[in-house]
Amino acid sequence: MRKKANIFQTGMLFTMLVFFSPLYLIAQSNTISISVIRVEYDNPYFLLLKGSLQRNKNVTSVKTGYEQGTAKLSFSFTHNAQDLWDELPKSTKDYFKIITINDNGIVLERKNPVKEETPELKNNTTTSAKDDDCRNCYFNLCKYDGIKTFQGVVYKAINYDEGTFYYNCDNGILTRKVITVNGYGVTTGITTDTILMSNVPIGTTWHVINTKLNFLGSEGYSRLKYTLVGKGLTTTVNGTTYKDVIVVNFFQKSQDILEGVVATSINYFYAKGVGLIKEEKLNPNIEPLSTIHVSNKPVELPNLPEMKGVIDPGLVGTWVDKDPSGFIYTYKFYADGTYETFVGSTLSYNGSKCFWRLDGGYINLYCTGWPKVYRQEFQKINDAATGKRAIVIQFKDTEYRTYISEDGKATWTK
Repeated sequence: MRKKANIFQTGMLFTMLVFFSPLYLIAQSNTISISVIRVEYDNPYFLLLKGSLQRNKNVTSVKTGYEQGTAKLSFSFTHNAQDLWDELPKSTKDYFKIITINDNGIVLERKNPVKEETPELKNNTTTSAKDDDCRNCYFNLCKYDGIKTFQGVVYKAINYDEGTFYYNCDNGILTRKVITVNGYGVTTGITTDTILMSNVPIGTTWHVINTKLNFLGSEGYSRLKYTLVGKGLTTTVNGTTYKDVIVVNFFQKSQDILEGVVATSINYFYAKGVGLIKEEKLNPNIEPLSTIHVSNKPVELPNLPEMKGVIDPGLVGTWVDKDPSGFIYTYKFYADGTYETFVGSTLSYNGSKCFWRLDGGYINLYCTGWPKVYRQEFQKINDAATGKRAIVIQFKDTEYRTYISEDGKATWTK
């Protein structure tokens, strides 16, 4: 009787093992970890990876962590890590490369993006279309190497030889962040600078820095600032005409016992949707606002019937004659029909408004306060020595001067 009972119990145990063992295998899970090295905790690509895991029906109990530049994900999974990697969407895996992988863990690193698209993050309403920056910003953000969020605001990362900078362009203001990282990959500081302001009145300054210096008991100073000096301009560079251009002046002046007083003034020309197109070094003693003509519409002429002719677009720009004696003469013809002329860096006829018109083989010149309009012989030529576009203007009597284009214009065509 006891033998029959043992046989019965053994049979029941065998039946239970056969019946329930598949359920046991299904119910058991493994603890898997994924580490992404050299990445910030709030990196959008890391968030994309986390979202893909949470949407996998075989993944449970997802937990996150972060330590010394490495973001970590730990969770339960019904199979091993290699099976998990096979199940992840290709659209997620494409942003990472595998460093190591085994049954219980994966170590990943972000790939350097070779395409411009931004990962689609669920419930992320702060990421704007890249085309908005391409069309509306005065800095070139059409091509970038990644994205990163700072307190929910998306910045585009651009890799330069000196490091990675992060840019955000919103409502006409371009800001840049630079992250400082120590040897352990830990962030030790973040600086934020305003690079461009295009939605402000002309004359607005920003990033003003005044620093007092003391070297070997001698006091000095260093000052710098950025100023919006022009907007809505049309500018031609290397034969290409840009119709929506802003001009930002960078001014820096310093004094110390070694260098004495040193000053720098540069106008930077930025085209909308393109970025920097031109730089123009100025005499630091000249007010930069006076160098820019903010309107391309013809300025109304005084009542001068003899001021005939047209505003020839091909003549708009900077023209320079370098005299053998060392003097440099410059004409700047503007699209509004006004002009400036310089001897060296000194503005001639300071305080007067000067006008120009092209009239066949002559150029008519007049500045307020002059007794008459001066009608000078004029010719368009291509300079044989430089291969550049040039103009010849009668200076006086039989003396003529040849001015070479400084704007990279194509040679004249007949």
